[in-house]
Amino acid sequence: MTLQQDFDKQTETNNSFQQNNQYFTFILDNEEYGVNILHVLEIRGFEKVTAIPSAPEYIKGVINLRGNIIPVMDLRERFKIEPIPYNRSTVLIVIQVGEDKLKKRMGVIVDAVSDVYSIDPSQIQPRPEACNTSGQEYISGLVPIKQKNTEDKLVILLDVSKLLNLNMLPGTINETSDT
Repeated sequence: MTLQQDFDKQTETNNSFQQNNQYFTFILDNEEYGVNILHVLEIRGFEKVTAIPSAPEYIKGVINLRGNIIPVMDLRERFKIEPIPYNRSTVLIVIQVGEDKLKKRMGVIVDAVSDVYSIDPSQIQPRPEACNTSGQEYISGLVPIKQKNTEDKLVILLDVSKLLNLNMLPGTINETSDT
């Protein structure tokens, strides 16, 4: 292996490590939540959705995203947080889990976008067992984020695979093409 090949391989490994440990964060009810950035496909302003009859209340409907029908979930309602009217800061985050023929995509409505953080996995703490309320099964951990000139804040990390385990929901897509 040449010195350049070794350098390129190390750079690729470092970039992969950084990407795998970056979390996209958003706001719900003045709390900050994060998902691994590798699951985020797109961030869009909120748009009208087509309602699906008999869907759970937290499923607002579907959107057509470049020929793919994507179900849309309001995370406030999914987590049993009091709904608020959508406004200019409301966004739709399109997230995905799985690969190839097992892709699952969903749009999630959140109050606002926040930031992207590089998080050392050793800093991620498990959720307290005493917290056994609605939506807790989707929490993969909590991480304190250092803030300049203020107290650290706590970011709630979500397990996207569990959040998108949508077998019980109508309109969930299992992609069969590489779009």
